[in-house]
Amino acid sequence: MLQRGRGAGFLQARDTPTSQVEALLWECLTHDPRWDHQLEARAEYYAQIALQSGIGMEPLARWLKENDDPDDSGSRSWLAVSTFGALAQRGDRHAVGVLRAYLEWGQHRDIALPALLEVTDPAAWTGLDAWLLATYPNDDELNDAVGYELKPREPWTAWCEVHPRFAQLRGRQAQPVIRRSPDEAVKPYLDRTVAELFRDATMSECHYMGRAVAEIATPGDLPFILSWLSPDDPVRCRLALSSLERLASPAAWPALRDFALRYPEPRLVLRLILTRALCALPADLILEDARLWFDHGEWHLRRLGHKILSGHATRDDLDRLRGAVPESLESDDMYRLCAVLEALARVGDASALPQLEMAFVEAPYSWARRRAAEAMIAVAPKHFTHAFSFECLWDAERELRVLGCRAADRSRPEVRERLTSLASDPLEENHVRSAASAAETPLQE
Repeated sequence: MLQRGRGAGFLQARDTPTSQVEALLWECLTHDPRWDHQLEARAEYYAQIALQSGIGMEPLARWLKENDDPDDSGSRSWLAVSTFGALAQRGDRHAVGVLRAYLEWGQHRDIALPALLEVTDPAAWTGLDAWLLATYPNDDELNDAVGYELKPREPWTAWCEVHPRFAQLRGRQAQPVIRRSPDEAVKPYLDRTVAELFRDATMSECHYMGRAVAEIATPGDLPFILSWLSPDDPVRCRLALSSLERLASPAAWPALRDFALRYPEPRLVLRLILTRALCALPADLILEDARLWFDHGEWHLRRLGHKILSGHATRDDLDRLRGAVPESLESDDMYRLCAVLEALARVGDASALPQLEMAFVEAPYSWARRRAAEAMIAVAPKHFTHAFSFECLWDAERELRVLGCRAADRSRPEVRERLTSLASDPLEENHVRSAASAAETPLQE
């Protein structure tokens, strides 16, 4: 449960001897258990477990010194550095010291530095202005190192007053960024012909050009658009797929199907747009093939089957989807599992509840757990409230905490206490604080 970031693990840790919790926590921190360490949240979760259990982090500091990644492209020590950052922001002075020292020798300064600069205690960042200026003499490197807006608060306010380079950097960041609305971006292309748009296509503008093609194209233009379905010309192929996504013409189905079958490994960006173009077609046109692809031996067709069923599944797919949950868990295919859970939520049949519970409890990917929770809410909301909403209030993932806030039984004193804690925690995500505040509102009689 601790590896997966479940709230039930957090709650059980409160009642478990510190020595046992410590052993489990070290295992998680030194062998990152996340299925996707770029997306899944754990640092704040592990930091709060360490704080509530009174676990000293000196051993982790020693481990980090000996096991930091050899270069900044590795990920072995990400979680440890991030957890020290979460501890520092919650007032742990030892963690502040670890991160200050880490800046001198560590590979993941991009994690340690922002964490220190978010700490309210000036001891965390006093003197870092001189360190930054000396370490990054080039202004572009300094901008990359800071990596985010110089906010109008300390330490930036004082630093900008003292150091011209910081003031100049803030001025550069303050330059207005002109963003076009989608309608404004499309407008310049609407007075051209479809052939002219394909002639002048660029990768960066394919999204807007595709919208323009969809607006100006006539049925007679469809063969011309379909003629560009080849990865040999990725720019115009992308424009064709973007156009077909918006046209959603049933007449394009044979060519799109042929493209999917003919090119097993087209470029990723083309595969993503191909998926959207297929999913935009009428369900009765594509479901039969999607069901065949769902268990296909070719990986790219399996993915298409997953995505199409996630948005178009019907009750006829229920047995197939229920059976895919344990199979996806056993094969560790979390992308398949996420699509299956989305499809089960769409079908909305409570007979899938055992499989949804299985996914919630066993999935190593916390984003799959979130989809399992959403599906349970769709098919059996009272069961979710009774069985899982309480633990979600302590889940590592923000969206699951939000679901817990919305679904938990507010008649329980411990729920109300937790909602108050979440709503008043200045380090909690704003989205969660808002959900907790809304849930604190007294129930209507």
